[in-house]
Amino acid sequence: MKKIIELKNISKAFDGETLGLTGTDGAYDRKTRTIYLNVTSPLKTISSAFRHEVIHYLKASSPKAYGEFAAFVIDKYKEQYSNEDYNAWLEAKRKEYEAMGTTLKKDGAEEEFLAQFGMDMLQQKAIARDFVRHHRNAALKIWDAIRNLINKIRRSVGMSELPTSVYDAISQLAENTSGQVQVSGNSYTR
Repeated sequence: MKKIIELKNISKAFDGETLGLTGTDGAYDRKTRTIYLNVTSPLKTISSAFRHEVIHYLKASSPKAYGEFAAFVIDKYKEQYSNEDYNAWLEAKRKEYEAMGTTLKKDGAEEEFLAQFGMDMLQQKAIARDFVRHHRNAALKIWDAIRNLINKIRRSVGMSELPTSVYDAISQLAENTSGQVQVSGNSYTR
């Protein structure tokens, strides 16, 4: 699969050798707001890389919503694990970058944390409901940014846009969570 898909200022596929990114499944260029995905990686890996790089894209496209999302994800992680585990993860990520000859500041490590855990957390219905319930406007902005990105990709390969607006999907999710949600450790009850 050597086909290159180029979406101006949004997404480009590369074959591993292009751009000098051998061994990389995905990357995000802040200057051009471009997501790069390695088309020689397995499809599951490409999907994971896309979810990771979308977080970097969200920071640039909707900073305020990204800030709310960041605080929410970090708090959820600390609830589930601990503040010490969170700080240890950040330190390990900074050391990983340092070993590659790059300095990663705390905000950069936090962004990498969110890129690794954020989208995965939102795939858990209880956590997604909790985020929507308490951060509805941020959720709408985030999902609109993701939907716009996905629709650009779909149009570029001749597919139609997603049939349901993200606003409708978020509203429906919020309606389904109108009861009180209790959070206790890893369990959620209504």
